[in-house]
Amino acid sequence: MRGSHRSLAQQVNRLNPAILGSRVLSLEQIYLGLKHESIQSGAIPRELATLIKDNQGKHFRMEDMDSEALTIFYRNAVRALMQRAAQLWREEEVAKLSSQPFSPAVGRAATHLLDTFFSPNGLNDSALTVREAEAYFAERPWKQLNWSLAFAAMEEWLNGRNGSSPFQTFTDPKDISSNDANRIRLALSQARRTGECCLTEPGCTLCPNNRGWRR
Repeated sequence: MRGSHRSLAQQVNRLNPAILGSRVLSLEQIYLGLKHESIQSGAIPRELATLIKDNQGKHFRMEDMDSEALTIFYRNAVRALMQRAAQLWREEEVAKLSSQPFSPAVGRAATHLLDTFFSPNGLNDSALTVREAEAYFAERPWKQLNWSLAFAAMEEWLNGRNGSSPFQTFTDPKDISSNDANRIRLALSQARRTGECCLTEPGCTLCPNNRGWRR
């Protein structure tokens, strides 16, 4: 287990040990556990509210949070951790798909290419159901792509680009289908993904990523 993977599991367990239990889980399993928790509704139990205050109170100003505020904080924390799990899974999966080292820029593009196989709802989308996510992970439709060609095509384009739109300059790689070439174009055009948490900007109230709540 890599350090970032271990750190994520520890963060989830500090928030709510019941989500993962005591098992050592893969990133897919951590994501699915958080996804299942993210669809729960209603106020969180009093015991969980007490645990959150005990475990998170030294990092966040929670003295004046009532039950409703704590519930919102908890749901936002689950969402943020779920998105973190999704990103770590993307990075891990992309590393497995390449037999050669690749640059950070190609790695980022490859994670967006991976996203194109989750349609119409991606891993960050609340509309994606647990069952749909489980089916994606079981069927792994992205395995059908010729990733060696895709990595080579993205590396070539990213190394030679002049600031132009990828839709104008990207040439279909030889021996790759037009559908897969379109996937690569889409991946190269992405800067952020839909539903992605800002992680740093204090835009959402009662969110662990909102610096305004930190001590």
